[in-house]
Amino acid sequence: MPRKSSSSKKNVSNAPSKDKTEAARVQFSKNGRKAEVTKFRARVFHALCSVPSGKVTTYGRLALSVGLTGNGSRAIGQAMRNNPLAPDVPCHRVIKTDLTLGGFSGQTSLESKELKQKIALLEGEGVKFINGKLSSSTFLFTPPTPPEY
Repeated sequence: MPRKSSSSKKNVSNAPSKDKTEAARVQFSKNGRKAEVTKFRARVFHALCSVPSGKVTTYGRLALSVGLTGNGSRAIGQAMRNNPLAPDVPCHRVIKTDLTLGGFSGQTSLESKELKQKIALLEGEGVKFINGKLSSSTFLFTPPTPPEY
């Protein structure tokens, strides 16, 4: 019985096709600025924009508001790190579930200029930290569930 050559195997990829990827992207705008983002990130950014000045939310709370469980906080962290509309989409208002600052612009060291900038932005809005940790849970806000995109 003749063997099929390996060249007859189909080239299968798990990556979404270009058409599906493009269809999954939407325009998200805030304060006149626009960016093309995935539908998931549009929902995350919509929920994040509900966090008022002077309040913060956690990666976990934001994940739950968009329907994520388990490691959803990681997906939220990536959305924050790749936020094309900061500070209009206020990723600086997201902190870790243990109420410490977390990261900012990909940096996590309290000595980094990026985290010092995050602290300055939040303190400028009235949020207080003691040694890099939220001083009171009264600053916490739980975002509502955003609409589907």
